[in-house]
Amino acid sequence: MYKFVYVIAFWIVCGFLSISYSYAAVVTGQVVESAASAKKTYNVNGNRVNGALLTIEGTNFQAVTNSGGAFTFTQEIPPGVYNIGAYKDGYYLETKRVTVGDVPLNLLFVLTRKTNAPISENPMMPSGSSPGYISDALYVAYSAITIPGSPASSGSASFPAVGSNMTSMQFKAAIAAGADVNTLHGMPAPKSIFQQGVDLANSGDFYTPISNQPNTIAVVDPYSPKNTTFVTMNTKPYWVCFDNSGNKVFVSTDTQYIHVIDVNAGNKVIGTIPTGGIVTDITRAPDGNVYASVSGSRPGILVINPLSNSASAFYPVKSSGRIGSEAQPRAVAVGANYIYVAMGTNSAGEILALNRSGGSVLGACTVGAFPSGLCVSPNGKYLFSANRNSGTLSVLDASRLSLLGTVRVGTQPTKVVSSPRGDKIYVTNYGSNYLSVLDGRTCSIIATVPTGKGPMGLGISADGTRVFVANNTENNLSIINAESNSVIQTTTPSTTSRPFGLAVRPGGMR
Repeated sequence: MYKFVYVIAFWIVCGFLSISYSYAAVVTGQVVESAASAKKTYNVNGNRVNGALLTIEGTNFQAVTNSGGAFTFTQEIPPGVYNIGAYKDGYYLETKRVTVGDVPLNLLFVLTRKTNAPISENPMMPSGSSPGYISDALYVAYSAITIPGSPASSGSASFPAVGSNMTSMQFKAAIAAGADVNTLHGMPAPKSIFQQGVDLANSGDFYTPISNQPNTIAVVDPYSPKNTTFVTMNTKPYWVCFDNSGNKVFVSTDTQYIHVIDVNAGNKVIGTIPTGGIVTDITRAPDGNVYASVSGSRPGILVINPLSNSASAFYPVKSSGRIGSEAQPRAVAVGANYIYVAMGTNSAGEILALNRSGGSVLGACTVGAFPSGLCVSPNGKYLFSANRNSGTLSVLDASRLSLLGTVRVGTQPTKVVSSPRGDKIYVTNYGSNYLSVLDGRTCSIIATVPTGKGPMGLGISADGTRVFVANNTENNLSIINAESNSVIQTTTPSTTSRPFGLAVRPGGMR
């Protein structure tokens, strides 16, 4: 017992965190085309399907096939009976019901092409198709720019508006919370990284159309941003997420409603859901529901049923008392067993674990000040919290809700995502204008990638090859190569709106 405590203390003192992954049940396999469609070439190597998404129903577990059509679930999969699906745009979904135990599984999925699937010279993007029908399409919320000196909109209360003094307040609060003053004044990335710069030949100028409408959802083809289209909103959009099918988009707005967009109906708004407060975050979950954290006079978690486009439950939440009664929900994430809620003030923060059926609080853990981003690792074992006012990323044991360690990132870290395999963690640093890239096993920083000013919204493609960042104060997007940690393209800045949240369409429709 004492030796264990000593080892943990040693790690904390040395500032070193190591996460150990174990893979008890190994599930591998291959995805190929059926003989009937093997002569057609649609991003395949022979009859092996590259870039197919494998998902285990009811979990966060995913895998993506390589150029040889092979896949491996790198997550530790508990023994049990599961439905595993294989999907790629242009093919029909194939599912298998399998029993996972101690013996390694090697599966074969045979996909049949849809008869009307287009063939393209560009294997990443079917020619002639609308961005609304592309796997990995980005939906980005562009909200009208606040006039300098005017009050911030109520819908963006969590973040500074143009001309507001929120930034200075946050710096002061972070210092009061014990943050490193040098970090708060900027934590520059290594010069070698910044000197890479952006390939001007691929910059957004003259490539990406922008909308003159102040409030829109930009539908961006990540492989050809010049094909961007726009959905006009009659209110300010802020946070965005898809349902698990990829057929519906849920957009929070400053009017305290969530708007529902039908992708397959030409991106038409088909419903509105009242929230009763300001939505600070929204996410989809393995159980098929969509969850939103709501701040205001009645803070809580709103549970949405995508099939009915309506709220199915609302779980009121309040601080455990460790950080002050004024704490509000700032972010939400959902694992296999719990709903995680980030509660925060300008000078404190904590994570609550709620029962998924009923919303009762099962545990709490203190993290850094103003936690504004949450992410569960693909294997469900770890929880990451981006603590905006402390300049840190907290790493927690997701099942025990205990703090494993804290990593210093940049100034005002805002959102965090994991790669599909869990081998990398990405954090946007609003005040440092760069993306922190961490090793998913050790949680050490392995790269910093320059972005535009005020990086905020964050997403990653289903195959983990591209990372997308919404630059809130430069009014554009950065598209990043996840393998080389370099900027592929920076889109043209909007003259009317600032991007907040973004969502990547799931790799498969179910």
